[in-house]
Amino acid sequence: NLDEKQGIIDKYPEDVVNKKYSETSLGRQPAAKTFEENIEFAKKHSALYGLEVDDTMSPAEIRDYLLAQGESQEDADASVRADGFILGNKIIINREVAMAKDAVTVGSHELLHGILRKAMGEGAISTQVISQLKRSIGSQWSVVQERIDANYTPEYMELNPDEYLTLVSDAIAKEEITYE
Repeated sequence: NLDEKQGIIDKYPEDVVNKKYSETSLGRQPAAKTFEENIEFAKKHSALYGLEVDDTMSPAEIRDYLLAQGESQEDADASVRADGFILGNKIIINREVAMAKDAVTVGSHELLHGILRKAMGEGAISTQVISQLKRSIGSQWSVVQERIDANYTPEYMELNPDEYLTLVSDAIAKEEITYE
């Protein structure tokens, strides 16, 4: 959790923190600023992949939008609890939920879904690729598995194997998975 990480970081002098963390890491930057920068990054780069970012809708407006697009009532209702997702060529960011969940990397997470789907195509991420990823990460895979267990059904993960890669990316960005 970002608050816990910030609490740890705050125990050290700023020069030590700045030396330890690069310009691109979370460091001492407030979560809201990281969130905004991440959304701007996604907006800037989404067009390269035929996507656009919409972070302007309230949860109720997101639900109505999904229904207007022909999505099921169940999916529309679930959307109000999601921090972000892709529908067609649109990355939809639910700012209210994302900020409540400290999902500061939601923009790049959803953009990565779009990039992976475009680059790899359907079915390109096999169970063998996921197994190799688990082996390479080792015991740190538990971070990814905990997030899967808390947020996704086995059926969803089977239909959306790119989720494994985006979850690993998030964990690396948050330094929950490290490589020495």
